[in-house]
Order: sequence, then C-alpha cells, then structure tokens
Amino acid sequence: MSTEIPWKVASTAGPTTSWQKLLVPTDFSAASDAALRVAVSVARRCGARLTLLHVVDINGQAPDVGSVKDGELMAAQRSDVAVKLRACADSLVAAGLTVVPIVLEGLPCEQILCFAKAHDLVVLARPKRRTRWRWFAKRTWSAVAANSPASVILVPV
Repeated sequence: MSTEIPWKVASTAGPTTSWQKLLVPTDFSAASDAALRVAVSVARRCGARLTLLHVVDINGQAPDVGSVKDGELMAAQRSDVAVKLRACADSLVAAGLTVVPIVLEGLPCEQILCFAKAHDLVVLARPKRRTRWRWFAKRTWSAVAANSPASVILVPV
C-alpha cells in the first residue's frame, strides 16, 4: 500500500496508526532528507523507532580505479557512509528518538525490500520527473513502492 503526502506532517491528535518500526532509506540527498523529515514527524506522533538504511550500491562501483582495488573502494565508501549515518542518528537520538543506523552493500531495491519485511512503514522520497538523483534512481523508489510488504509513504520533492 502506497500513500503520497507532502513532507510537512502536522497533527495535534494522538497516534492514529500502529506504526512502531519505520524504515527510512537514505542516500544523503536533499530528496532523502525530505523523506527523513516526514519519518521523524511520524515517529514522534506514533512513538516509533526509526531505522536509517544506506545501501552502498554494488552496481555503481568500478572494478579498478587507478591503484585502488574494488574492495578498498567499497571499504572506504562504507566507512564514509557510516560516519555520516552515525552523525545523523546521533542528532535524532539527541532529539529524543530511537534510531538504528544500518549500512549495507548490495542492490538498493533488494536490500530495502528485505528490510521492509521487519518494518511497519517505509518512508521514501519521490522526485519530480526532471530531478536527477545520483544514487537513488527512479527504478528504486518505484520498485520499493510497488513491492514493499510494509506500508509506504512517498514524499514528493
């Protein structure tokens, strides 16, 4: 089930859903930041736990870049992403939320769908048609929205 809402979510009413585990895939783009803002708002309203997921895309890696081998490149990318994700999670924890940061390697769509099985809600950004995303392509968000075992909120950006 997929729902499209604007990223500004405001309500003074109590929780209206039983969402307790929210999955927020991120590539650190402005679009995924907008999805994170919606997820934070929903988490506050529902008292839910946030899982921040970044997938280091194995398709986007060159087999050999100069003297740096593929394994070294992936390790460096994982390390950089882990630092960014931990900083984001720490700021959300400081704001009173329960956050679990996770970095994986693989195909983003497959990993997100795998993690969605253990969550009640997936919050994804849906870019405008003209928007160019470097890491989180249209095929990823549309495939996740179409195949997710959890509910999906698409945040238009």
